Amino acid sequence: MIEPIIWPRQWHDELASPFMRGTGERNLRVTLDSGSLVDLSPEDAEAVSMLRDLGHLPEIDLLTTDPTDRQYLEIDFESEDEESISVRVIRGESPAVQTWVENPRSLRRMALKATGRDDISSPDVVPAFRWLATAMSHEAVGFDIFVTASPWMTTDIARTVLRDTNARTPLDALKIVGLFLRSRGVFTCRAHMTIRGEWFYYWALARHYLPSMWRYFAACLRAGENTGAIAQSTIKRASRALQARDAIGVQFYQPQDNDTVERTMYHFDYLTLLLSGAFDAQARIARRAYGITRPAEGYTSFRNREFLCKLHDVADGLHSIVTEEHAGLLDLVSGIRNTIHGATLQGLASGGARHRGPSYIDVPPHLFKDGRPRVAPSLDDQTWGWVSNIPMHMYEPYSFSIMLVQQCLKALNDIAAATDVDKLPFRGSADTPLLAVAPNDGGFQYSREFALLG
Repeated sequence: MIEPIIWPRQWHDELASPFMRGTGERNLRVTLDSGSLVDLSPEDAEAVSMLRDLGHLPEIDLLTTDPTDRQYLEIDFESEDEESISVRVIRGESPAVQTWVENPRSLRRMALKATGRDDISSPDVVPAFRWLATAMSHEAVGFDIFVTASPWMTTDIARTVLRDTNARTPLDALKIVGLFLRSRGVFTCRAHMTIRGEWFYYWALARHYLPSMWRYFAACLRAGENTGAIAQSTIKRASRALQARDAIGVQFYQPQDNDTVERTMYHFDYLTLLLSGAFDAQARIARRAYGITRPAEGYTSFRNREFLCKLHDVADGLHSIVTEEHAGLLDLVSGIRNTIHGATLQGLASGGARHRGPSYIDVPPHLFKDGRPRVAPSLDDQTWGWVSNIPMHMYEPYSFSIMLVQQCLKALNDIAAATDVDKLPFRGSADTPLLAVAPNDGGFQYSREFALLG
């Protein structure tokens, strides 16, 4: 489950969350725990590089703990006494902002507990204490996200006592930063790079997750009539589903009330309609590719029994993908989408002004097997946002939407790869090649970085 951010207390007349817009809106404030950001995985190392670069944007306030940087968090361990540790925010030539971390003795006790030692001078206790003090310094200066790769961030103390520091891995932090920038209309992966805007960003991101659609779409274009338009609608709906997912995320990172829940439910209804429509469009392409004549095209879908029976006779591989590998997913999407005809899905707000808890969505129990989604059994319930301590089928909607979109994009790509588009009617030039891979220009070369941003 995606962890909510516990926003620091506002400065002056600021809004509670940087994801809120209007009078008092503010930047997102990020601290890089430089000492821990070494020997990283390739993805986390790239995420740190991108965070540093995006920190130059006016929407982001970025501090590090490296004194060689222009803006950094200075923690004076030499001045430590029994009462406090001095902390200063250094911003180039600007006057320093000073504050303190209170009661370092409690941090020493936490360090002992986290390491299982009883001597504060033990070699592993000292770095644990310094990391705890750095995290508390980040919180003391009122910053939002503490980016760290320290092993101490996975301890019970970090998850409970230090929860207000909002410690995140570099990749998780980058996804929050990416969503925040998109909420401000900034569609880029580098501070000094111009992207074509919102439409292209989501289009390129969808194409990144649907690599098999390049050849599939090109073959549909050659088929004439409106086959290309139907194939294009699959990509457009995938793109819009990513936008709907982001809209739910923007609500997730705000203090929860009835308004945020209502906006979330609006986008969630729209999301499932888009995903259902994308699968229906692919079913129509399969109908044309394999010359299936019944049922009528308007009734063609991967849930229509007559169509599936015909598909089994001519395309057993594609049939098994939609009736076995992704059957649970298609049932889930269709079941949620069909609630549009009956009782609306219910949402429940929780938390308060600083977003102490997420909101929930009550998903109908008949869509589940043994109370859990019948999709991707390798993924645990928490990944889907299942709230196990509530006696209903409650899911946190942002986590659920992320997983639903991710699994649907995989299914759409698998269907495109399994559909024999060479069987489509040929109405183009025989010399026209089918583009099998993404072009490495025109902005598409940045699609992998777009994916890192979420």
